Amino acid sequence: MTKFQQTTMAVAVLLAFSGAAMAQEQNRTMWFEHIDTAVAPMPPTPPSPERIREVRTRAWEQQFIEFDLDNDGYVSLPEMTEVMERQARERAEAMFARLDQDGTGMIDLAGFSDGLQGFREERREEARARAREAAARHDEARKRMEVIIERRRDSNGDVHEERRVRAIDD
Repeated sequence: MTKFQQTTMAVAVLLAFSGAAMAQEQNRTMWFEHIDTAVAPMPPTPPSPERIREVRTRAWEQQFIEFDLDNDGYVSLPEMTEVMERQARERAEAMFARLDQDGTGMIDLAGFSDGLQGFREERREEARARAREAAARHDEARKRMEVIIERRRDSNGDVHEERRVRAIDD
């Protein structure tokens, strides 16, 4: 085989491979789609078990300090009873003050039921407000994310899709 024939054959092989690569690239489609119209972003990473134990232990220590009235490192039954009675008394006084709309020191059935219905509505509205705040935070997170959708057509003509979520660097 002459040098010219070898070169011609090498060029033909390269063209064949590049043609195959171009055909394969035509079967491959990739685009970026903003997260607002795609899947939801990945949830935040939950705290580690060690972090959960640390926070829980700190909360228990604070509660223990509240119950240990004489600071001897122990909680006795009289100490626990005193703290729990005080807490119950404070809650009852606050609730009574809210239900006693006319300031007479007496609550009738209508005032009692209206007041409890008002508490219920307040809790519902607080829950709705927390849900709106969570939705707003979620929408903000979605704006900082994008979905990469990659579709490939295999040799059988089947389309395979892969979705990935990544943060957009500001």
